[in-house]
Amino acid sequence: GGLPGSAERKRLGDRVPGALQEGTLHLLDTKKKEWFPKYYAIVPLLNDKEGTGHGDFAYMLQNAESKEDAILGRWIEKINLNGAEVKVVTGTVFAVKTSPEVSKSRTYRVSADTLNEVRAWFIALELVPNVKTIWEDSQGNVLSRQMDTPSLSPASPMVSPSFGPVR
Repeated sequence: GGLPGSAERKRLGDRVPGALQEGTLHLLDTKKKEWFPKYYAIVPLLNDKEGTGHGDFAYMLQNAESKEDAILGRWIEKINLNGAEVKVVTGTVFAVKTSPEVSKSRTYRVSADTLNEVRAWFIALELVPNVKTIWEDSQGNVLSRQMDTPSLSPASPMVSPSFGPVR
């Protein structure tokens, strides 16, 4: 028994196959002026139009409605990152502007939940050839590359030994 596709899902594991970076980002719907959560992944794809096994190799920023859909490859949108520019907008919001060379140039505004997530996306995007990452917003504030360390709260699993239980 089990849910349809659950065997397939188990076989695929808990990550998007081949993804350089993945996670939930909130996409700004410019018409509705609202943010919608989507599951994003940076995936290298071979654009093989002729079915010959040869073609353009491109990194795509893809999104799906959920992690489940993403792992199963049910993508809503694929954005070719070749020549893209990625820029900090404000706080956890960043913009991905596609190159006019790959399609009509568009700018997507997405927001992560934390600055560390923004850093993780930017660090991954720096590994993609022909992507320009701008760590500075229009006010000249530069996002530091240094990850914020989680604050030590009782709920945090990251407790250093010196704060261990007193015996």
